[in-house]
This record gives sequence, structure tokens and C-alpha cells, in this order.
Amino acid sequence: MDPKAPKLQHPVRAVVIVAVFVALVVLVGTWTVDVPGGRPSPLVALIMGLGYGLFLGAVSVGWVLALDLPVMRWWWPVSSLPLACVGGTAFGLANGADVFSGWFPIALRATYFVLMLWLLAGGLLALAGWWRYLRRRGIVVKC
Repeated sequence: MDPKAPKLQHPVRAVVIVAVFVALVVLVGTWTVDVPGGRPSPLVALIMGLGYGLFLGAVSVGWVLALDLPVMRWWWPVSSLPLACVGGTAFGLANGADVFSGWFPIALRATYFVLMLWLLAGGLLALAGWWRYLRRRGIVVKC
């Protein structure tokens, strides 16, 4: 039996809530953390936090909306590949690998390529979740 995806009744509200919480965390972080070169103004921190929070909320809610897609079954197992790439890169750096010669520059380029593909695929999955939500609501008509 395949588990059902959770129903998200108000995804736009969830995005706004995430954005506000992230903005508050960023705002409090500017007051508590010593930033080199001086602290940014609270207004700039709040605006940047809201922008980042909107992005983070839209992507995470898009993933929740796309949970019942068949492609999400392989998304989580495949997500271990970029983590393994980053772990291998960190291991190489910790053991003193030469960044400019040998095998390590090739590994860095491969890690960058895998991470960019992973981020692109994650963004496309989030867009697919939002697209399906908008089509179900009748906001977007089928062409």
C-alpha cells in the first residue's frame, strides 16, 4: 500500500509563515552575531531575510505539493549522491589534497556539476508541485 501524500490546505499561507520566520531569524542574527565589516542595517537584514524566506518557503512547500508524484520516489535515494560528492571533497581537503594539480581539480568540477544538476532537479520538482496545485485550483487552464 502506497502512503498518501500529506494534504496541504493553504500552501501560500505556509510560504508566508516560513518567510516571516526566516526573516526574523536573520534579523535577530544580525544583532547577535559579530559580522566582519560592521552590521547591516535592520531594514536591509529584514528585506534580505524576507527574500530568502520566500525562496526557501516556496521550494519546500513545492516539494510537499509534489510528494505524490512518482518521480519523488527516486528523489530521496538519489539525493545521497550530492552529499557523497561533498563528503568526498571535504575528505580530500582535510587530508591535504592539492587543489591546483592532480585529480582534485577534476573532482571539484565533478562535484560542482553534480550539485548544480541536483539543485536544478529540485527546483523543477518544486515547480511541478506548484503547477499541479495551480491546475487543481483552476487558476491555470490546460492548454
